[in-house]
Amino acid sequence: MVFSFDALKEKGHPLYHQMLEDVVKAEALDPRTVRYTFKGELVRDLPLTVAGLPIFSKAYYSTHAFDQTTLDPPLGSGPYIVDSLEQGRTIIYRRNPNYWAKDLPVNRGRFNFDKIRFEYFRDRTAAMEAFKAGTYDFREEFTSKVWPPNTIFLRSKTVR
Repeated sequence: MVFSFDALKEKGHPLYHQMLEDVVKAEALDPRTVRYTFKGELVRDLPLTVAGLPIFSKAYYSTHAFDQTTLDPPLGSGPYIVDSLEQGRTIIYRRNPNYWAKDLPVNRGRFNFDKIRFEYFRDRTAAMEAFKAGTYDFREEFTSKVWPPNTIFLRSKTVR
């Protein structure tokens, strides 16, 4: 966790640097305990912020630059792993058969899909046309000009 904190504060997105500016240091007391030292008066929510930081593999990033872009998926421990991707277009996640928490009671009824596919569109007009054509099933729209009068799009079918 100390590695992750240091990497985010030094090489992470500027938002992390700003969020963590009142954290003086992180030190490992033992393999399962980390002590964070805070400065300043307005740090009430900072312990929760620090507790919610992602944890990265130090071994993985010893051979991969943390601050460089790559299409190689990093090491993870979640219920899904990257199956395939087309840069800027699609990413498909596959359920991880070795997910460490798959049999925990808290996960019963969760992570039920074998594959999850995300489609990316660089243009809102193209995305809307793909939705109307049935390429994908769910869209949240906030621009009223896009919708023809008296029309509702439901499950990619036009209802008038």
